[in-house]
Amino acid sequence: MGLSGVGWNDTSKMLVLEIESYCTYVESFPKAKDLLNKPIPHYDDLRIVCGDDHATGDFARSIFDRFGSDDPDTEGNNETPTNELEHESEPPVPPEPNDQQREFPRHTSSASTARTGRASRLSNENFIMDHFGEKFDRLSASIEASNSIEASRPKPWKLMLSDALWSMEGYSDADLDMVFEILRDDRKLAEGFYLRKPSLRKIWLDNFIANQKGSE
Repeated sequence: MGLSGVGWNDTSKMLVLEIESYCTYVESFPKAKDLLNKPIPHYDDLRIVCGDDHATGDFARSIFDRFGSDDPDTEGNNETPTNELEHESEPPVPPEPNDQQREFPRHTSSASTARTGRASRLSNENFIMDHFGEKFDRLSASIEASNSIEASRPKPWKLMLSDALWSMEGYSDADLDMVFEILRDDRKLAEGFYLRKPSLRKIWLDNFIANQKGSE
């Protein structure tokens, strides 16, 4: 409302901007375009919730006021004084509560409230920790079960072939690739290689490569 070129339509409950002001403002604040030159929904209700009302102290009461009285200033007006003339010229002197009476209720109330607040926070924290602990235990159990199932599942024979073949050292990539291209199409021949122990795999592989190169 403090910007130049901005007005207020009280009938439609909307901010009214001139075209130039609207374009300039929306360019800097794109999200504001839905609130400009359009009626603000529930404006009167929002004023009740978010209005500029503030406490005036008109209905403030002291902790020493008697409970059950609507107006502390008129409290006791229904009582007939025993001798109005005797006390007419004497101003009433209100009793002054001592410090212990003044402070004790506040101290007790604040201490009790603090203890209740701490107990509530601790209870909530314990609940959250127990909740997430339970969720974490379930997740861990699920992961372990999945790993166990995966571990118990046999590997495909071609994967076992590649693991055994690529672990062999002392051979060129060309020789190993040539062997792989042949064995991946012949499961029985491939099992004859990777089901042997590593020392026998080397002998088998040397003979196989030599035979393949001799037949070329």
